Amino acid sequence: MKKIYLTLALAVGLMTTSCELDIEPVGYLPTDSALETPSSFNAARATLYAALKGCVSGNSFINSTDVQSDQFNAMAGFSNTLGDMYRWDFTTQTGSFSSVYGGYQGLISQANFIIDGYAKAKPEEKPDLFPDGDNVKGTEGLKIAHAALGDAYFMRAYAIFGLLEYYSPAYSETNATQPDLGASYNLHFSENFNPASYPGRNTLEESYKQVNDDLDKAMQYVTTTGIYRSEYVTLDCIHALRARVALNKKDYVTAYKEAELVIKNTTAKYALCSSASQLVNEWYYDGMQFQYDKKYNGTSESLFTLVSSSTSDLPNATGGVYLPKQIGSTPDYIPTKDLLSLYDAKDYRRSVFFTEVSVVTSTGAAGRVQCLNKFNKEGILWLMTSKDESAEFSHMPKVFRLPEMYLIAAEAYALAPTPDLTKAAKYLNDFRKKRILGFKAVTYTDAATLLSDVKDERAREFVGEGFRFKDLKRYGMGVKRGVPQQRDLCSNPGSNTTDLNIAATDYRMLWPIPKDEVEVNKKLKQNPGY
Repeated sequence: MKKIYLTLALAVGLMTTSCELDIEPVGYLPTDSALETPSSFNAARATLYAALKGCVSGNSFINSTDVQSDQFNAMAGFSNTLGDMYRWDFTTQTGSFSSVYGGYQGLISQANFIIDGYAKAKPEEKPDLFPDGDNVKGTEGLKIAHAALGDAYFMRAYAIFGLLEYYSPAYSETNATQPDLGASYNLHFSENFNPASYPGRNTLEESYKQVNDDLDKAMQYVTTTGIYRSEYVTLDCIHALRARVALNKKDYVTAYKEAELVIKNTTAKYALCSSASQLVNEWYYDGMQFQYDKKYNGTSESLFTLVSSSTSDLPNATGGVYLPKQIGSTPDYIPTKDLLSLYDAKDYRRSVFFTEVSVVTSTGAAGRVQCLNKFNKEGILWLMTSKDESAEFSHMPKVFRLPEMYLIAAEAYALAPTPDLTKAAKYLNDFRKKRILGFKAVTYTDAATLLSDVKDERAREFVGEGFRFKDLKRYGMGVKRGVPQQRDLCSNPGSNTTDLNIAATDYRMLWPIPKDEVEVNKKLKQNPGY
């Protein structure tokens, strides 16, 4: 097992992996040469996107929090992948904690390299360097540098916020300025491995301010308003991240305003899926079904999709723990009966997100169960790579999707200082009409009922996408694992598996800072209880 090196080792791109780690290798940053040409900025930008791809797919970043939560049960004889997360017997040395922490710190370092490199290059003051020998003419070279800089500010904001979601408590007025609850991050690229220079943790207020400051700067350099399935950061991506951040910070007015900017962008051609076939295109084919049977409708729910085209740039597989690897095998995790009961019989997602499988476990128990099929085994990447085995269960990460904006707007309008249940209900009803055949709009007379429906809708819509644990923490809820589909199929039924019940106040509702980081960086304060 390779060890996750520390934050400032990551700063020079030494992105290593553990045996269960699923971080995308991002290469070595060219620290011996400055960013002085359009080609060098393009190369650094490509490395930045490669680092992001590792942070939005796979076991550690996506699956670990979902199997830790209330929606899945491990099957008897499962591979024990993420078993410590499922049973809640993890430690500060558990691989997922190091993988996620190292991945986000690596992304911050990649961003800092571009931000500092731009400041040193001063391309506006050196027109002789732009264009260069790449046949880049006129102002095109400066545009390339600006694109890299805007993306770098966005990615740094995304990574800092990611650290807050996993390793910090939910934001509140009472804890906003308390010391050592926020994220630890560098704002400049450094090759200095002196532990005395490692940063401690900021307050939550300082950390959220840094996120929003970086997004302000990204707005100055990102020029594309928005387009469905964009392969690069757009202004709508910035609005979407602002909406997500504001919802977590309980700034509900900003949350619904930013979400509405995305929803109301009619030129981007975003569209909510309104049939099972459209959901199949969106998920099984990553919005690219037109390449195979001409059923593509020219729109997508995805604001930002990290595209792959070959086995050399595949994202980490996300669906492998939820489906049988081959005929006759059993999946590691299956949805709970409680989760499945949330879906109406006429809900299109019921038949697309789940599939029925016959299983026989290592204990001899047998049955037919529903499995999560959102990240199916033979998707578009499997087809594009000539059915290569390495592409099984692998799907192009959808960093932001339109449904999230509808549900943020609904929740934020209901929780705003001056609640507007009419607008909240409109966004919730508009979304549900697209997902459920024959859905009739609901009239709400109290916010509590509407918010309960929003919570259930988020549970349905984002299953398997890594939202659930973060939502439970944000709601101030604990983890009460749902009733199994069939108890005798489950691994060691009992209090730390099928009957798990974790209080909202349990210290483990916060992930620990990885042990290696705390031991080397004496300024880092560990989360309570670890």
